[in-house]
Amino acid sequence: FNTTVNDIIKIIKKDIADVKVEDVDSKIMNLLTYSVSSELFKKQGFNFQGSIEKGIQNTINILKNVRKS
Repeated sequence: FNTTVNDIIKIIKKDIADVKVEDVDSKIMNLLTYSVSSELFKKQGFNFQGSIEKGIQNTINILKNVRKS
């Protein structure tokens, strides 16, 4: 399924309630928008595991631990 930037922000806000996100009105940012199909990965036998939510939570935890050290 497709995940939007807003979906990602909502997931992040579950762990970091006071996160600040600002929209940018910039032509370059619009050029960076793209989509990725998982079909090639699946055809190669790659099996997706977990969820985007778990992946984001794991990343946040790793970054929190880095800040502590």
